[in-house]
Amino acid sequence: MLFIHEKKRRIQRKRREIAKRERLFRKRYGQVAITLLIGTVGGVLFRKIGLPSGALLGSMIFVIIWNMVSGKAFMSKVVRRATQSLAGAYIGCSIGIESLRLLGETASSMLLVGLIFVAGCLGVAWILYRFGHLEKRAALLSAMPAGASDVALIAADLNVSIPEVAIMQISRVVAVVAVFPQTIIMLVYLGF
Repeated sequence: MLFIHEKKRRIQRKRREIAKRERLFRKRYGQVAITLLIGTVGGVLFRKIGLPSGALLGSMIFVIIWNMVSGKAFMSKVVRRATQSLAGAYIGCSIGIESLRLLGETASSMLLVGLIFVAGCLGVAWILYRFGHLEKRAALLSAMPAGASDVALIAADLNVSIPEVAIMQISRVVAVVAVFPQTIIMLVYLGF
């Protein structure tokens, strides 16, 4: 008789655990849906305004505001992996046979730019680590000259503080978007 009661209690406990996991699952995916919706609205709005990198900046800013106000912005690992796959597919679509032909013509320039970027990245990362009080991996990721969304995904994979890296990357993107188009126009005007 005691064995039957113990077995019933285990079954009830297991059912409660399953129900709790199901509620959490529904809540989390509801948060993912709301986060994606808010990000999409921000991206579309900034894109319609005509800002450079408007879709990326708009979605980031809207979700950051949503997270600061509610604390409920959430992105699941499944969505992160899907985003990485989409980004990889997007980049893959832009490279064809013509790109490989250009590779031969510009190999020395690419090597030089790559070396300069690596040296610059390591130098900036050291400064961020030494004087910015960032953890080494966060400093390296913050100094990476890649897309903010890509670096945030890499940071998540490496268990690095995403907010620190994202803030550094976003400030870099905003500075580049705000300064470089005007700088390019000015340099072209001056005959560079």
